[in-house]
Amino acid sequence: MTLHTRQGHLLDVNPVARLLRASAHELDIDGDGVPDGPADPGAADATARMLLAHLVLASGELWVTERDGEIVAASVWVPGGDDAASVRAGALDQLLRRELKVDRVVDAVGPAVHLRPALESAMAEVGDLIQLSSARLVLFAVAVAPHVEPHDVVTMARTVVEPVLSRDEPVLAVAIDDGRGALLRQSGFATVGRVPLGEGNEVWLGGRRPALVA
Repeated sequence: MTLHTRQGHLLDVNPVARLLRASAHELDIDGDGVPDGPADPGAADATARMLLAHLVLASGELWVTERDGEIVAASVWVPGGDDAASVRAGALDQLLRRELKVDRVVDAVGPAVHLRPALESAMAEVGDLIQLSSARLVLFAVAVAPHVEPHDVVTMARTVVEPVLSRDEPVLAVAIDDGRGALLRQSGFATVGRVPLGEGNEVWLGGRRPALVA
């Protein structure tokens, strides 16, 4: 078995987007026992590709680990909470709305309409915490291929977060489900905040060292 970790590039966008979809954890926002996925999975996939190509590769960082030539893990880092990041995010939102032909991106990629207020409220609070932080980068997603052996999952995740964590600079990580938060805690992050989401859920925030201001 040969592992190779490197920074991602444009040719990695499609395989990484597929990996993000394949490794996504189910989320039950309203606690009714039914997973709440995107309204339009196809639009969600397109959004992931545009996010990777137009924001992550341009202003954040993408790291991938290949095993025998196949991408089996990826970490997706978006810019932190500076003014330039807000401008870039606004430009991406305009691009997504135009390409998806919607007034709001959430109309295509969000969950059912009755669940969106809870999700939007939680993510607005998360956004405020990021804006208050000194983090230059925010770990938006870490993905490990489903066929990776369970005892290797943490090792694979560490390979794609360590290149950024090793710089010893303030960073944040965001996880919208318990499974991803647990993986990040095993991969070098410590809890720095939690934001309630719907019924019995939390958005977890972590940092290698606390990046939130008092």
